[in-house]
This record gives sequence, structure tokens and C-alpha cells, in this order.
Amino acid sequence: SAAESAAWSATRRETLAYGYALVGIKVSTGAGGKLISILLDLAVQEEEGNHDDADTV
Repeated sequence: SAAESAAWSATRRETLAYGYALVGIKVSTGAGGKLISILLDLAVQEEEGNHDDADTV
């Protein structure tokens, strides 16, 4: 349903935000943190660009 989709999207955004917080702490530890940061950036861009297609990858 639309409500379920919206709830899932919100939960996913919260999860990404939490991931950002962790990366923010670790980003200065080297290339591993930097790679995770880049992957999170891509995930956020994809999420923001595909609200209506959240169930299709």
C-alpha cells in the first residue's frame, strides 16, 4: 500500500541517516571509511531519485 511504501521509505531514510552518523565518526580513519561514505552518498541519491519506485531496484 501507499502507506506501507511511505513508512518503508521513511525507515530507510532514518537508517541512512544513522549510517551517515557512523561514517562521520569513522571517515577520518582512512580509505575504508571514505568508501563507505561514497556508497552512502550513492544510496541517498538513488533513494531521493526513486521515491515512487522504491520497490524496484
